[in-house]
Amino acid sequence: AVVKAGTPSFGYVNFTAPESAQAAAAAEQIELKGQWCTVTLGKARNVPAAEPGPTNGIGLFNLPFDITEEVLQELLAQHEGFQVVKMVHRKGGDFSGYAFAYFDTVENAENARALLYGLVMGEQQVDVKFSTKSLEELQ
Repeated sequence: AVVKAGTPSFGYVNFTAPESAQAAAAAEQIELKGQWCTVTLGKARNVPAAEPGPTNGIGLFNLPFDITEEVLQELLAQHEGFQVVKMVHRKGGDFSGYAFAYFDTVENAENARALLYGLVMGEQQVDVKFSTKSLEELQ
């Protein structure tokens, strides 16, 4: 980010649990990579809808833009019943940062989702949710 001298800098952090966000805000200031930062809680934005019930597909969100299909295939092939991964691209062909993986059963998708929870790729924590899209909708 480009910051002009004399102007405040802002950043946003998504915590994995409300308790973590509250603990950081309670400290008021924290040291981050040698710099002191003021921490406050912001207003909730775009409150996500309730996650759909289990399906045989999972969405992998917040993926690094330079990830390859081969890397995702290797990662997901370790999980029982894995069938296919579909990376989502913008109209210009650039990767959008998310993909959908499909399994032979809902149970295998549930197991994979549980095992992938907390996955970090590059410096990004991957968000894993059940898919609302069927494999046919992505083709």
